[in-house]
Amino acid sequence: MTLAAITFCADRKWAAAVDIFGPSNLVTFAKAVPPTWKRFIARFVGDPETEADFLMERSPITYVENVRAPLLVMQGATDPRVVKGESDQLVEKLESLGRDVEYVAEGGSLRVYDIRKDILLINDFLRRAAPGGTMRKLLLRSPEPGDGSRLLVAGCGFWGCSGSLCSFSPFHNRMSNAMNRDGISAASFR
Repeated sequence: MTLAAITFCADRKWAAAVDIFGPSNLVTFAKAVPPTWKRFIARFVGDPETEADFLMERSPITYVENVRAPLLVMQGATDPRVVKGESDQLVEKLESLGRDVEYVAEGGSLRVYDIRKDILLINDFLRRAAPGGTMRKLLLRSPEPGDGSRLLVAGCGFWGCSGSLCSFSPFHNRMSNAMNRDGISAASFR
């Protein structure tokens, strides 16, 4: 969701964005998923062998030149579901365009990270990148359309969307619970 928003909807004047293991290229994503996911991905995302043009048309990497907001990309170095190559190609392209991007690729799958550490990392990025400071400050105010204060934090491309493709992930549940304990509502994400 994050990558789609900052590439397809760049005119919304995002203040900052955080991508947590989001697919950037649907063709390479669909080819790299574990064998047990192949049928699911082919049915619900698309078949990379027979629908490559369709997938590229819908891939954030195709529209990456539209990114204007500072972006933090968080990726599990050995994540078998959304492989590191998805974030590598995105960051490489953004850097070649001179965009403001920070990249954190460590550990295994982000789904087992220390949630509090991740929240601190995101808050540190937002203090530096977004006018308004922290995740809590940006989420608790009511931005007017077009004022440049929209914040987007999403993981796996769909984090925080009820009924979404990846809302079943334990990482998303733990992140939401940690944020709720800290007085930050996951429902406030735009």
